[in-house]
Amino acid sequence: MSSSEYKPIFNRRYLYWLMWFVAIAIVLLSATGREKPKPLDRVVFHANPPHYVLPLTTDRVRVRLPLPTSLALSETALAQQNALIDALGQRILQQDLQVWLQKQKAEVYLERFQTHLVIQLEFESLPETQSLSEFWLLLTQPPETDWQHLQTRALAQARLTLQGAESRLLSAAAVWLSAQPSSWRSVSELYQDTFAHAEGRYHLSGNLHGNRVSDAVVPKQANTLERPAAADLRLEGYQSEFFHLKAWPLAPSHRVEDWVASRLAALYLQEWIHSQAGEFRLLWQPSESMGYLIMYQSAQSANALNNFAQVDINTLMPLVTSMLDTAKANLTATLEQQTSAELGMLAWLDLMTRFNWPPDAYQLALSTIQQTDLNTLHNWMLDNLSNDHLLNLSLHPY
Repeated sequence: MSSSEYKPIFNRRYLYWLMWFVAIAIVLLSATGREKPKPLDRVVFHANPPHYVLPLTTDRVRVRLPLPTSLALSETALAQQNALIDALGQRILQQDLQVWLQKQKAEVYLERFQTHLVIQLEFESLPETQSLSEFWLLLTQPPETDWQHLQTRALAQARLTLQGAESRLLSAAAVWLSAQPSSWRSVSELYQDTFAHAEGRYHLSGNLHGNRVSDAVVPKQANTLERPAAADLRLEGYQSEFFHLKAWPLAPSHRVEDWVASRLAALYLQEWIHSQAGEFRLLWQPSESMGYLIMYQSAQSANALNNFAQVDINTLMPLVTSMLDTAKANLTATLEQQTSAELGMLAWLDLMTRFNWPPDAYQLALSTIQQTDLNTLHNWMLDNLSNDHLLNLSLHPY
């Protein structure tokens, strides 16, 4: 029987390559284990002029300038917003601004929201600060137009838009939220006042190069608008259904923590009231002047609305941990999903610009959601959803 030569399984070459394989595996596993940085983690703020910067891998550079308006729910406020966006469109089409756009190789778009407008500029490359200041200065000059015709058309559009029972319900709530009578203002005066009260803040995003360091953000002064006193109102209209609406005014969210608490409260109430009174609609809207939390229900009879009409925020105490956990999970998922795409990131930057948040607002929002406990939310509800500032509004058929 011939003897076989002994060959060790782990020879030097094998051990050499095994060592490299293990080292590479460790590096890969540690890299995948770390949380991948999000684009919104790279936001910086520049104080002069005040603007936010977000580097993105896009072909164009976008500049967005939010302009606050009145809450466009009532006929008057919606008509004034219609007139303002019409006047802005006419101003942009006039020769001096068209020359500026052609020189800068830029395009301009207007977007409207319930609480504000947004002017968006798109450039092929990073614009100079002086050029943006020139655009802003040109835009503040009112257009040459027939103001009376513009106002008449804007009012007609608003009346056409606000037909229907729900529109009438929300319009009445908006009048109460404003805490002052609605009155028409001259559109030329409105145009000038809009820019006079705007701070010229904007945000810039796109394919930007170089490292940037944030300046300190100076917080906005707290809004001094008084919240409207509680009211019980009843309206009648030509509709077949009965409606009941509840509304609370919300102070501006100049702190990220206030925005998170407000949003969590809305989500918590949505689940709790659904368990008490069935299906209903909830509307939540932050604003630079006076935001709102509105909920309403409709039914074929007044009696069917009794449970909803009698809902009292004070009776939901103490809060339930499971419902808060659900609200926190839903808000986190919504925020992460919305900001995973460019449009969502731009919308978040709009919020930061409107409320003057710090550059790390996104990380702060996510951490605040996780840190919010029952006591924090309870105290916020007591301060902001008091029965002293609650509107109960009924709309019945004639």
